Amino acid sequence: MSVTKWFNPYRVVLYAIIALDLVVSGCSHQQASTKELTERQRDSLIGASNLVGAPVVARALKESDRAAASASDLNSQVDSLPR
Repeated sequence: MSVTKWFNPYRVVLYAIIALDLVVSGCSHQQASTKELTERQRDSLIGASNLVGAPVVARALKESDRAAASASDLNSQVDSLPR
């Protein structure tokens, strides 16, 4: 049996290209760019969505903002008192 019968240079080149492609594709470590959202941002997105209970989340965020503003006003009043 002749060596040229089972040794086909085109087949060897094809297998080498496939192997190289697999190695290169396996080496690329592309990480998905994911941005972590804060709890406030997630709740805001839920409140703006059409999910069940979303209006309740939106109202809770508004009440939280209102309470934070009230506390800030109270703190500024206390800070302005003479010592």
